[in-house]
Amino acid sequence: MPNYKILETVSFNSVTISSNHFGGNFVTSFDNEFTPNSSLNDLLEHMNLSNLRFPGGSVTEYIFDMTQPDSAAAADGSSNVLMPMNEFFATAGEIGADVTLVVPTRIAFSQSAVEALQGGGPNDQGLYGNRTDLASNYLTDMKSYVDEALADASENGVQITAFEIGNEFWGSGEMTASEYGYLAGTVADFLQSNYGDSIDILVQGVGAANRYSPNKGTVVWLEDIGNGEYDLWTPTDIIGPPYNGVADSTWAEHYMPGSGQTQAQNEAIAHGLNSVSGAADAIDGLIAHVYLAGGFDSADTEREFRLKNIYAWLSDQLVRGNPAELSFNVTEWGARNDNTQGLQYASMLGEAFFELVSHGVNTANVWPLTFPDQNNINRNLVDTQEGDLTFGGTMLQLMSESLIGLEAALDYEVADEIDIHVFYGANRMVNFVSERTGTDVLDVELDQSDFVLSGSYFFTWTQLWDGGGTGGTDNGVAPVVTYCDGFISSGGTETIDMGAWAVSRLEFTAVTEGSDSIQGRGGNDTIHGAGGDDFLFGSSGNDVLGGGAGSDTIFGENDNDLLQGGAGNDRLFGGAGADRLEGGIGDDILHGEDGNDLIFGGIGADMLNGGAGDDTLHGQDGVDVIRAGGGVNVVSGGAGVDQFLFADGDDGSTTIVDFADDLIDLTQVGSISGWQDLVSTHMTQSGANVEIVFDQTVVSLVHQLLADMTEDMFCF
Repeated sequence: MPNYKILETVSFNSVTISSNHFGGNFVTSFDNEFTPNSSLNDLLEHMNLSNLRFPGGSVTEYIFDMTQPDSAAAADGSSNVLMPMNEFFATAGEIGADVTLVVPTRIAFSQSAVEALQGGGPNDQGLYGNRTDLASNYLTDMKSYVDEALADASENGVQITAFEIGNEFWGSGEMTASEYGYLAGTVADFLQSNYGDSIDILVQGVGAANRYSPNKGTVVWLEDIGNGEYDLWTPTDIIGPPYNGVADSTWAEHYMPGSGQTQAQNEAIAHGLNSVSGAADAIDGLIAHVYLAGGFDSADTEREFRLKNIYAWLSDQLVRGNPAELSFNVTEWGARNDNTQGLQYASMLGEAFFELVSHGVNTANVWPLTFPDQNNINRNLVDTQEGDLTFGGTMLQLMSESLIGLEAALDYEVADEIDIHVFYGANRMVNFVSERTGTDVLDVELDQSDFVLSGSYFFTWTQLWDGGGTGGTDNGVAPVVTYCDGFISSGGTETIDMGAWAVSRLEFTAVTEGSDSIQGRGGNDTIHGAGGDDFLFGSSGNDVLGGGAGSDTIFGENDNDLLQGGAGNDRLFGGAGADRLEGGIGDDILHGEDGNDLIFGGIGADMLNGGAGDDTLHGQDGVDVIRAGGGVNVVSGGAGVDQFLFADGDDGSTTIVDFADDLIDLTQVGSISGWQDLVSTHMTQSGANVEIVFDQTVVSLVHQLLADMTEDMFCF
């Protein structure tokens, strides 16, 4: 039996995780299958995506035309098919997601990058790196684009929460850091002037010198590919075959100025923003893109430099009168290259997410939903062919449904054996445990006694794996999610099984004398509250839920559950399945909802509602109000003067076995106008019983005589 004692060794600059950390990238040329009313959109909801970034990354700069945002045709004439913007907003509205709108910038200057480079050799480098003149129609076209997006958003009940100025200026934006700073300042000031402060304005930082914004000045070459278009070649591009460091003789040689190392480039962006009056105060947040590429071995340190420094270098140089702190937004994140096959990708997403929230990131949008090519199929979140989530998508779902309200607390690992990320909050702790041997491991004992919640807690664990037998790295295998039976425990040592490369989610929720909120999962859970007004949720599985003392609210949700209110004025909701509800002591409200339920009010003035299904309802002691609902129902009021309520739409039959000194409420039955109508049209003697018939409903009063019925027994 492997045993691991988890120790805390490092503190983090953590933020409280919110729904803002679970955004996605909707790439207009990748994700056009997610049309309005598509069944695939349910999968986006399953991942709990709160925000969609549109039109995406480099496609925003190269193939999306902001002057024709509703066109499905690519602006570059390629065969790419785009999602029209109006359809995108319909999909966003369908899943209840906000939107981050990316504003194209590559076309902003009056000279393109190629035109600005074509000034001659090293001593006559043209305007590249110093462009400030904007294309005459750029701001006008941008405003039309934003106005149309806002109209589409309003029509679909969607909120645009942020404008993102450009995508990766050093790459698809085709400009230097200083050029981007000036342009971002101009655009930020324009957006703020036209749209006010209700929508955040976000500007990019840079994590490394890159293609169009290199560290040092360099020779580049332009290849004429016809129709006035050119391909850019850098010395790095021609290192290997077939060029082996020698540029093609037909290419035109030009000079690209350097922009310095990372700190200098971020400072150049800040200086460009400062040069535009009011721009620094107009912006609300800074942007980084973060991908882990080195696999398990470097996940904890690979992007620490970027996450710690981009925000500081840029924000420290901005001259702002606005006292509001700038947000830190990672609008693209994920994992690539090493350890990204099958379940390993799910584990790497967990690594990347922990790095973001442990370094103070405020919002995050995972990249992407889908890739169009087979080379990156392992990184898809949605399998559009099978209509299901992938390992990565399921991992995102597991995190998004359990981590909100917590903070990153602990990163523990034993190399090549196990990796654990701990998230902590008031009365809750969630651990994501990754198997790292690549083999099935049984009876893994995890000792968390040094920092586990004090006292009793509800414990449940969920395993994401491949079902066994495929080694855990096969991208073609459907994810399997297995739920254990949750239970009340204490002490901090729990035992789990782990499949090869599997990811397990361990959830601990404190059981206190206060008001607790405890969530079961997909197993047959046993949850007992203590004192206080508790909220208990069973979820799937045949659960046992006991409120204990206090006025509790208990939801059985799916399957066949036992709900016990205990002492106090409780509210019980059975949900789907054949449930048993027991109010206990107090004035309780019990809803059987769907399924064939058995409901006991207990002691007190209770309200019982059977809902759909064939239910049996017992008011027991006290003055109760009972509505059987639809279906074939059997009802007893028990002791006390009870009220049996009926309404239009309660189709079926209800048999009241102990009617005596009670009241039948027909105020919600439209087809019975009063006592005379009831007696003459709807109520008859049927053997030993009195029957009341209206619409599709039959009410039987067992062992009653029609002659004994009086008007004061009814309410109209």
